[in-house]
Amino acid sequence: MKGYWEYRDGSYDWVPGRLERRQRGKQWLDGRWDNTGGRWNWTAGMWTNAPAEPTSPPAPIEERRQFRRGHVWVAGHWEWDNGSFEWVPGKLERRQRGKRFREGKWDNTGGKWTWNAGTWFDAPTQQDAPPQPVVEAEPAARRGFIWVKGNYEWRDGDYEWVPGHWERQRAAKTWVEGRWVNNGGTWVWTAGTWQ
Repeated sequence: MKGYWEYRDGSYDWVPGRLERRQRGKQWLDGRWDNTGGRWNWTAGMWTNAPAEPTSPPAPIEERRQFRRGHVWVAGHWEWDNGSFEWVPGKLERRQRGKRFREGKWDNTGGKWTWNAGTWFDAPTQQDAPPQPVVEAEPAARRGFIWVKGNYEWRDGDYEWVPGHWERQRAAKTWVEGRWVNNGGTWVWTAGTWQ
């Protein structure tokens, strides 16, 4: 519960915010100062009945996506809990062999909001085009090394992002980035190499 200014004995005193246990089926409305006819009046915060159905969810919170071999990133989302939205942070989840993960999403059907949870589904047997590369922040130059950009690898029926890394510079050699090439309808990865 947010802190607020309280008028006491001719001056304003700050009342710090505090944590309070949520009440089932209720939502908290913050107190507020209102000016009515030139006079300031304080309306204290209070618990009110929470709506039974979820309203439009807030915009997702931007998170820093994480990567780990053999895992997929499950983005955070808003969850309707006891009359209000609570943020559930994103997490890494172990990849399931031969499966792909479809992110959950909020859908509005006939004015009613419902959450469709993320789910694993069978990966296609035929490899489709690789996704657009993840935009990585290239680190500052490092003497004696070159930065090798990250890339997608095809593993167990799905593309998995492999983050960029430092590679020791080789004398009189130039690094040629790897790339995906469509070879007669089949996508083939040509690995990066020194030339």
